[in-house]
Amino acid sequence: MTAPGYRLVPEEPTQEMIDIGMDHTADPCWPDRLVKAYKAMLAAAPQPEPPADLVERADKAWINWATGRGTTPVGPEFLAAFAQEHAAVENKRIRDDALAALMDAEHDLGEARLDLAAEKARADKAEKALTDIVEQDVIEIALDPGWPQRIAAAAIRARKGGGDE
Repeated sequence: MTAPGYRLVPEEPTQEMIDIGMDHTADPCWPDRLVKAYKAMLAAAPQPEPPADLVERADKAWINWATGRGTTPVGPEFLAAFAQEHAAVENKRIRDDALAALMDAEHDLGEARLDLAAEKARADKAEKALTDIVEQDVIEIALDPGWPQRIAAAAIRARKGGGDE
């Protein structure tokens, strides 16, 4: 039984729900992102208000049973009141869990972005160092008119086992 304007839906979207959601998104995304969005929407969904006298009715049924003056606490009124109260607590737990999962995912994404930025900075630094070395070698070779002869002489010495100077 649900309140007017509300529906019972699964906590986890079914594959069919994911497929339909993917068909109706303006921006193609991964199914796991769609599942996270679904859970976040469930967590943010308004909850129907329980009847104003819910707790009072449940308490009254319990007191009547405990004092032997009325229905047992497993009567329909008590069960309905208990179920609604339990559902409200469970819905809050589900919302809290979904919010925590969303916050964890955002934290993980932030850490991954920081790691990626650090790795890019290291790669940029290594590339710059390599470029500087190559440029220095090119400059030294360009400024030395006798470089071809020195390289040839070093190669001959190496073949003869004399090593490099």
